Amino acid sequence: NPRKFLTAPEGESLNWPVWSPDGQRIAYVRYHGSEASIESRNLKGEELTTILSDPKFRAGGPWWFPNGRLLFTASESEANQNDSSLWEIQVDPVTGLSLSSPRRITKWAGIGVWVLNGTTDGKRLAVQKVSAQWDVFVGEWEAKGRQLKPPRRLTFDERNDFPSAWTRDSQAVLFTSDRNG
Repeated sequence: NPRKFLTAPEGESLNWPVWSPDGQRIAYVRYHGSEASIESRNLKGEELTTILSDPKFRAGGPWWFPNGRLLFTASESEANQNDSSLWEIQVDPVTGLSLSSPRRITKWAGIGVWVLNGTTDGKRLAVQKVSAQWDVFVGEWEAKGRQLKPPRRLTFDERNDFPSAWTRDSQAVLFTSDRNG
């Protein structure tokens, strides 16, 4: 029988819930704008503990191993916004309190890592790595505007480009790009 565990206040969201090793707490990521914190609560939704709250971490996808080791992903700063890294922090599975400072395990360039999942014995970790390339394409309508001709690519680089508008004379497309990071 499902029951409500927790509701995020307006302007915030909760994501990536994961069980503590003993099944008595749930850890999750709380997002407020671009900032994220990792929190945990007991099964009644009480006894809030903040495991990690640091503006430099835009955390995602935690996984709590049997030895109390909590792994999580983090996006890098804006200069390296397409990179992500894997971090660990030791957490008391009973109280949900952090017992160590976060430590980076590895960094992936050009890859986003969102979801973590581990084996119950704590010996293996699975990660979901995501890579996206955003480009601008221009399409032209067939006669009467009912079918689109095959679009042609407008941007030909490795950067992420986002179209936003046409100029008034319809001769050029305005777009933003992360060419400078």
